[in-house]
Amino acid sequence: MQMTGAHVNPPIKSVSAVRKQASGSKRMKNSRRRDQANVLWKRVTASYDEDIRTFAKNPALVAPVTRWVMFGHLTPTQGMAGRRYADIMRDFRRYFLDGQSLSPRSANLEPVRGVEDQEIERRIFNDTIADYEADARHAKRQYNRLQKVLDRFKDHVTGRNFAKDYLDMLCCEDREPPAQHRADIAGVLTAVAKEFGVGERKRRIQ
Repeated sequence: MQMTGAHVNPPIKSVSAVRKQASGSKRMKNSRRRDQANVLWKRVTASYDEDIRTFAKNPALVAPVTRWVMFGHLTPTQGMAGRRYADIMRDFRRYFLDGQSLSPRSANLEPVRGVEDQEIERRIFNDTIADYEADARHAKRQYNRLQKVLDRFKDHVTGRNFAKDYLDMLCCEDREPPAQHRADIAGVLTAVAKEFGVGERKRRIQ
């Protein structure tokens, strides 16, 4: 028998159906959050990779002496002393050494004429040869000061100077010396820094 005019309540959903709908909604929200997190992570990773590529393109940053400073094997002052060492050796090599040689050409250390002939001719033509000779003398004085520091670490029995060998390797050749010598190299660079006043702040004149 059908009843007309009576209010009929809609069927009540089961508790399990309600829970299933809620859990489905929650899964969708969690999925969206994971997607957003993945997108953010991809952006961070891409940015990091780009920073690494930029970092790797800078030769000053990837040089061993710079890495040693970054990882705490050298202090910033010792790292600056390494740069000063490289500058002195490069200037001396320019005026007094043959090509890639690391040994003086002659005992009197006269400026090289064969390798730098074109520059010397240009200097003579421009009337700046006196400046060239002055720069060569300055390079020689700096080199001699540096050698006095390194002589403290020379083996007087064999005559071998491992301090110079390792500093040449680290600062001039961009090759890492053996890790067990890091503390010794740091000590030599401290002596170089003191000799050339590396890291010292100039006092302001009142």
